[in-house]
Parts: sequence; C-alpha cells; structure tokens
Amino acid sequence: MNSVSKWLLFILTLNTNPGVVNLMAQSNWYQMVPADIDDPYSFNSNFFMLYQKGLTLEGHISSGYYYAKLNQKEFDHLWQRDGHEEILERISISESNKKVFSDHFKRSGKELQIPFVVALTLEELHFIANASLKILEYVNRSREEFRTSAQQLSALIASGGIIERTQILFTKSGAPMQYYISLITSYNVRVGTEDRHYILSRATLAVKIE
Repeated sequence: MNSVSKWLLFILTLNTNPGVVNLMAQSNWYQMVPADIDDPYSFNSNFFMLYQKGLTLEGHISSGYYYAKLNQKEFDHLWQRDGHEEILERISISESNKKVFSDHFKRSGKELQIPFVVALTLEELHFIANASLKILEYVNRSREEFRTSAQQLSALIASGGIIERTQILFTKSGAPMQYYISLITSYNVRVGTEDRHYILSRATLAVKIE
C-alpha cells in the first residue's frame, strides 16, 4: 500500500450510517436510504449540462430519498469489471473551454480547499466511494501537500486536462445483497512529474436491480 493509500485509509471510514436500520429482509430497502450527495464546489450543479451519460434515478428527489436503477445487464456488466468500476465519461479541457472551468474555481477564492491524490488506483477509488466523511471534512484532515486552494486549481485548468466521471458498484459490510453505486467526478492533470486527481464531487446511491 503506498503512502497515499495509507493516508486515505486513515481519514476515510466505511459509511455505515447509524440512522439506517438493517433492511436486508425488505425487498424495497433502497427506497429508505437517503442519497449521499457531496458537491462542495458546486461543480456538478453548474456543469451538469455537459454530461452525456448518467444514472437512471427513481424515488423522491425533493425529499432526498432516491436511488439508481440498473437493469440486470447493466448490473452484470459493472459487477464483472475489475474493481466493479468503470469510467462513465471523460470531458477534455481545450483552449476553447478552459476559461469557463478556470473562472468557476477562481471565483471560489483562496479559502476553499480541494483534495487530490496522486496516481489514483482502484483501491483509492473505493476508499473515496465508501467514505462517510464529506469532501470538505477530509480535506481538512489531509496533509497540506495533498490539498490546494480553489484559486490555485484555477491556474491548473489547462488544455489537455480531463474531467473524469467514474462509477463504482459496491456492497457494505453486513449487507452483502444490498448494492450501492458511487459516481465520482475528478479533474485529472499532470503537474510536473505527478498525475494529480482532484476530487470535485461524489454521489452515492442505493441500487435497485430490475
């Protein structure tokens, strides 16, 4: 395990929400699990129109109790992949659009901190997907060399960078037949000799399989 993995293991814990009772015996358990949406930099809410792919949602979005619906073919495809993960979409940063993204983070100022990891691995993706800590909570616990300000990130928005959306399917301890899907949005860019992955948002939903 590399140093980044050890750091993430230290600051992240499995999300065993004490407010959610054991629903294993209930076929509609997914209706009773609130969506865990973490978008502290308002990235998804500002740029959702750029996304070409996404999850099929059902439930009561206004109340926060909604879930992702996968048909059996979609579920099997994702579950059989290495790490049960798949890159859903990549959006390339170009000379024509980089200013829009850069200005978004520049407006956020110097105070707002953004975490990043180096050489994002399957192991690290799963730590982030299962995290009970919110992004702004674990960035404050991270070492200074693994975080940057939103204003500093605005200067790193460059042609050749990638906005990447990765989906991960997983179960939680004690509930092997209950599946969750996490959608992680990151900005990936090379800084010097490092491939950095800035974590911008995470959404974790219960899954209904049809």
